[in-house]
Amino acid sequence: MHTSIQVAIGVAAGIGTAHRFGSVHWAVWLSLLLMYVLSLHAHTFRAALLAALLGASLFSLQMRLHSGVIDSHQSVLDDRVEELVTGKITGLPERMPGRVRVLLVTSDARIWLTLFFEGARAQLHLMPGQWIRVSARLKSPRGLRGLGTMNKGEQALAHGADLLASAPLASVEVFDESFSGWTLPVVLHDWAAREIASSSGSADGKHLVAAIAIGERGGMPPTLSNALRSSGIAHLIAVSGMHLAAVAGLVYFLVLVLWAWLPWRQYLEPASVAAGAALCAALLFTGVTGARASTCRALLVATFMLAGIMLDRRIRMMHAIAWAAFLLLVLNPILLWEPGFQMSFAATGVLALAFQKTPQLLPAEPLSRLGKIRGHAVDLFRASFWASLATAPIALYHFGQVAPVALLTNLIAVPFATLLLLPLSLVALIVIPLSDSLGQWLLLQATKCADVVVWASRAIDSVLPAVSRPPMNALELLLWLSFVLVLLRGRREGSRGSNSRTIVLAIALAMLFGVSRAYWGEYQARESESLRVTFVDIGQGDAAVIELPGGAVWLVDGGGLPFVAAASSEERQY
Repeated sequence: MHTSIQVAIGVAAGIGTAHRFGSVHWAVWLSLLLMYVLSLHAHTFRAALLAALLGASLFSLQMRLHSGVIDSHQSVLDDRVEELVTGKITGLPERMPGRVRVLLVTSDARIWLTLFFEGARAQLHLMPGQWIRVSARLKSPRGLRGLGTMNKGEQALAHGADLLASAPLASVEVFDESFSGWTLPVVLHDWAAREIASSSGSADGKHLVAAIAIGERGGMPPTLSNALRSSGIAHLIAVSGMHLAAVAGLVYFLVLVLWAWLPWRQYLEPASVAAGAALCAALLFTGVTGARASTCRALLVATFMLAGIMLDRRIRMMHAIAWAAFLLLVLNPILLWEPGFQMSFAATGVLALAFQKTPQLLPAEPLSRLGKIRGHAVDLFRASFWASLATAPIALYHFGQVAPVALLTNLIAVPFATLLLLPLSLVALIVIPLSDSLGQWLLLQATKCADVVVWASRAIDSVLPAVSRPPMNALELLLWLSFVLVLLRGRREGSRGSNSRTIVLAIALAMLFGVSRAYWGEYQARESESLRVTFVDIGQGDAAVIELPGGAVWLVDGGGLPFVAAASSEERQY
């Protein structure tokens, strides 16, 4: 196993171990240290053990600092008294219907501040680098999670915040401004959002264009988000490696072609110049779209690959992915539990393993044009299959839903969005400053393309909505991961000969997984001797799920009137 993969797995294992025990217990330190000493002689997994020690230490340090902030503000947390908070805005503000969220850095804490306003648009335009003063209610990030939502405590920490706060936007006072590296990306983001919003076309189409092109999802209606989730293509509106690869690839090939026509092409290597331009475009695109975990992962991988081109060094995709995971986890260990981080690395890691080339004994015969088209279609199906197989359990764990048709819809939606919708939207935004009429026309065509995706998603949602299922437990996640790895190994062994043992092992893992899903939850509930009460966020009221010893479940105040019959599915449409 390559050192980069050992290091990535080791640091993740160390973070997970520290998270499991709440802090690094002395027994964990002693065990890891003893294993490392033993590895010095065998020269086996030494890098992984060192990375595990590093990951556990960094996670413990982050939790210790976070606990210190919580303790220092304990007297003013989670009450109804407003506190005067002064700090500097950093990062890209997240604008949503009726509210805007910013990361506020104060003298002793980092606060994830949600500001509410009335009306379609905010009266105050917040920018990074602004120093603001606001009366807000401070809250501790609780580890609570409802169906379809993240753990709020881990979500705040993943964004670099220690505390939560909320206040009316009207109470914000901007009293100073300073330089911020986020200013240019935010200005470009806001300009592009205004151009898309003011263009012609349907509202849903423009929402989809804004989400795919610049990561602006604030104005997207819930019905459209649900439709995209039911059709299995919600990842298209979460800017990730697919979007950044399309941008970097487009710039790379355009510069490569244009450089051949310039008179000084003989002095610089065209591939190096194109790689440098693609890297700059990837950096700018990452900043404009908010530098989310999945985009940062793609940026780091692209940096390794493009740097290899500029230095004339070949870098394997799997090694670049591993180093990217290591760097992100070192900078922020809590990202390990962020859904975007998990799904991004799961999909790219599995694809890198599935598509890595195996040595051939004989040279392949040249394919005809029809054979090349058939090969591309098969590769597209394989990519959709492996990506869906890797990300389905993560989506099920975090959101409690799985799209039954994701495998088929992604075969059409991914190339359509990557090769047509995204490039057309970006080209339109680039052309608008040069020719407003041409740019608006291109933007209208992009909106029409987005309308096709919206129509198809709503049609699928009306026939095959997303299926809700209980989240997986640790054993089921381990079985699923083992099943995927066994299938990948069987694929590689299949090209060299018989893999009957792999098939038997895969069937056994699938049966164990099915048995656990069918009976483990019921058995665990029946044998439980504890009482658990879960308060459900239903927007208003106090709904509670009471799980009694022995498996009985009570639902208290679930909504509705007991003397009114429930509406049928046809009646709910009107």
